[in-house]
Amino acid sequence: MSVIIRTKLVKAGAWRTLESYWNVSGRTLFFNAPAGVQIRLRYSGWWTAVTRQQQTLDGVTDKKLTVGRWSLLTAKAQAKSSQDVQLRYAEGAEGP
Repeated sequence: MSVIIRTKLVKAGAWRTLESYWNVSGRTLFFNAPAGVQIRLRYSGWWTAVTRQQQTLDGVTDKKLTVGRWSLLTAKAQAKSSQDVQLRYAEGAEGP
C-alpha cells in the first residue's frame, strides 16, 4: 500500500471536501486529530446522495474512511469543524 500524507485547511462552518473520487475503490484515509472535527464519506450521483462512515475525531483514537463499492458514484471525503483547523491525514491506496 502506498501512503501519502496530506494537510488541508478546513474552514469553520459547512462540510468541506478534502478528496474526490469517481469509480475508485481501495482508498483509505486515516485521521486522528484535532479533536472535535467531523469526517465522512459522501457518495452522490444522478439523483441520489448518501452519507457513509461519519465519525468525530477525538485526538486519541485513529479513525479511517474507506472508499468501497459505493464509489461507482462520486465519493467525497469531507470534514467539518467549528473553527478553522489544519487537518493532517494519510491517504493509502492498494496496489502498485
